[in-house]
Amino acid sequence: MKDKKATITEQGNGESASVNNLSISNKSKDTVFLMAGDIITGGKQDRIVAEDMVINPGDKNVSIPVFCVEPHRWTTRGGDNQFRGSGKSVSNKVRGAAVISKDQTTVWGKVAEVTTKNDATTSSGTYNAIDENKEYAKDRGEYETFFKDKFSTTQDIIGVIAMSGDTVLGCDIFGSSNLFKSQYPSLVYAYITDAITYGDEKPFNPTKVNDYYKNRLTKRYFAKDDDEIPMIERGIPDSINLGEFNNRGIGNPKKSKNKNGLKFKKGEKILHYSDL
Repeated sequence: MKDKKATITEQGNGESASVNNLSISNKSKDTVFLMAGDIITGGKQDRIVAEDMVINPGDKNVSIPVFCVEPHRWTTRGGDNQFRGSGKSVSNKVRGAAVISKDQTTVWGKVAEVTTKNDATTSSGTYNAIDENKEYAKDRGEYETFFKDKFSTTQDIIGVIAMSGDTVLGCDIFGSSNLFKSQYPSLVYAYITDAITYGDEKPFNPTKVNDYYKNRLTKRYFAKDDDEIPMIERGIPDSINLGEFNNRGIGNPKKSKNKNGLKFKKGEKILHYSDL
């Protein structure tokens, strides 16, 4: 969306427009990947994508499930009805509320929590107000400078475990290095927000990472039974170059009982694991 490969519009007109659904048309020859938590600004109110989706080249007026992250606005700004992709994702706390609870009120509660903790409350209640807070913007900029190029030259990294101090903030693993790199900037923005908002000042503890890997990822995500994890299966063109999981260090992805996550896949090919 940020690259103008797709256009997003409200579903319905005037007061009949849908809060929790938008329409997307892919104008390009590329496949567009939408990740749960991606921020979409504009229209009658700012929204976030509610679940991972793939939009095929040429697809028109595909319905996108979304959640509102601006509860007190229901009008266009200056008559501008356009939506814009921000290239950013909401904090893992807000994304988790969207993916796991699937409840608009719960999402609004987490949005208010993040904006309040960052002294960024506004009349419209938009999540995006955090970017206007000078202290938050300064801290975020320092994090971004440190992390932005960490994986730019690597070809075999497909995911990250994010930590603040000795607390695991979450984990995202993708089906290929290219897909991971395409989502990395928005993930960094999201995890930076979690670190600033909920961060732990304790020293980094590598033992906690190992425990998380062994006790959560290995035993839950890659266990045999997957019935309790929210799973989305959609048609994905065979020509899309998403690759296979790099098995080094994570084992063969199978099935999971983790309720706090999202698995997006085509058949047996896993495109995205997210532990929220």
